[in-house]
Amino acid sequence: MADSPFEAARRVYTDPEGRQFHYVYFDNGHRELGIHFSAFFGDWGDAPKYRATFGGYFHRLRMLSSDESLDWLFLCDAYGADENGAYYIGRESDRFVERATRAILDDGLTQSADNQYLTREIRALVDERVRSRKSLPRLFVQSCRDDHGVHREQVRPIVDLWRTGGQVQLDHRWSGGHTSEFATREVILDATHRMMLGEGVNVNSYKWRPRFRPYGFTRGAALRCKRFLSRVVRALRRSDGTRT
Repeated sequence: MADSPFEAARRVYTDPEGRQFHYVYFDNGHRELGIHFSAFFGDWGDAPKYRATFGGYFHRLRMLSSDESLDWLFLCDAYGADENGAYYIGRESDRFVERATRAILDDGLTQSADNQYLTREIRALVDERVRSRKSLPRLFVQSCRDDHGVHREQVRPIVDLWRTGGQVQLDHRWSGGHTSEFATREVILDATHRMMLGEGVNVNSYKWRPRFRPYGFTRGAALRCKRFLSRVVRALRRSDGTRT
């Protein structure tokens, strides 16, 4: 990133123990701020040019940074196992990543303020607000069924719990994995602005309107056929172990 067009927007926060946290901030002169928390960067981000500068990767930086309707803050947690993220918390009982993230968020950029372990903590916080009848913010979630270990085990329970005390728009997809190509720039920006304005989010439009699709109709039809045939094959295998 040292020679990239994003260099001028790069910033570094150093905590009291000397640990560095890199982030990218675009000041477009707005009060509204969009914050993108990069997830694990995997093989596609595990390259020397990223390791040498940040130990991580700012997911969707190129996709969203050109949008000037909001200020944008891109965060990346480069700690944890293999310097590939600690869920923005930290290690063991030391929540140093969480403290640094809060410090970055409070540093004039806004006006304020293990995976199963994190999921339990979020569920506890949501459940506490529901029981005390405190309102929950509106939530838009896009999730794919083939994101094994995440969709059914984590996303759906959180969505169901959230709906007991707030509004959730769930954009459910049959396939796409953990970092879905269905999360296009157009989908992210449309959902963000609609929720900020208090408008409804029509998830069906994200599935069928051409401007929200990551690819054309022909490829989409081919993928749907492929998914259908895969489901048929799995059903046949379950009914008769000798079939392939």
